[in-house]
Amino acid sequence: MRLIVGFTLLLALLAGAACQPAEQPAATKDTTAADLAAIHQVRDAYVAAENAGDAAAVAALYAENGTRMPPDEPAATGRAAIEAQLQPQYSMMTPELSVTTRETKVAGDVGYMVGTHQIKLTPKAGGNAIEATGKHVVTLARQADGSWKVTNLIFNNDAPRPAPAATK
Repeated sequence: MRLIVGFTLLLALLAGAACQPAEQPAATKDTTAADLAAIHQVRDAYVAAENAGDAAAVAALYAENGTRMPPDEPAATGRAAIEAQLQPQYSMMTPELSVTTRETKVAGDVGYMVGTHQIKLTPKAGGNAIEATGKHVVTLARQADGSWKVTNLIFNNDAPRPAPAATK
């Protein structure tokens, strides 16, 4: 008897689920060539600022409340915090960043990029460079003036970074 009741309840649940309307995707603006170009300009400016070791220029590419989420460190939210997070690294290392974008999409005033990156950090005091490859996801938002700013950047490395060799 329990088996019949259980089976009947299961059928009732399945029938009820089948009668539910299908979830409709939210209406979105199509990704346009202009949006893609603008987002890729942000990417290119980010790489240039990183390679120049310019923490203020990197931070300026973020929205006011943007968040940078690097591996093995706390997240930094807001331009001042992002600049403060980057400044010590840039004072000790010369970065060489390159990125490859695998996918970029836009839905209305929100966009994202997914890709891979390679970075080489050369100690300014001398010593061996640290090299890493990894992957990242960037979300962006169209600002009131029509520009795009980074709202979130999260990235990690394919392998743990080796510790820099001690200089003598």
